[in-house]
Amino acid sequence: MGVASKPAEQLLTTLEGLPEKDVPIVIRFIEFLKWSERQRWADFDRWAMELAQEKGFSQLTEDKVAQIVHEYREETP
Repeated sequence: MGVASKPAEQLLTTLEGLPEKDVPIVIRFIEFLKWSERQRWADFDRWAMELAQEKGFSQLTEDKVAQIVHEYREETP
């Protein structure tokens, strides 16, 4: 059997070689990995929000932040 060219194809090929009783275990593991990635982003978002509140700029909108960055870049050589 040749090596699959894409990760998804490789995953499917590997799954096809597993006993059927093990497939749900793999599916649960993949779901855990997806949850873990979402959790990391949630942790980052929570940290960023707490930092913004601590520093007193949580009331700024995205547009205002973009404007500040734009103005800063214009002033910086």
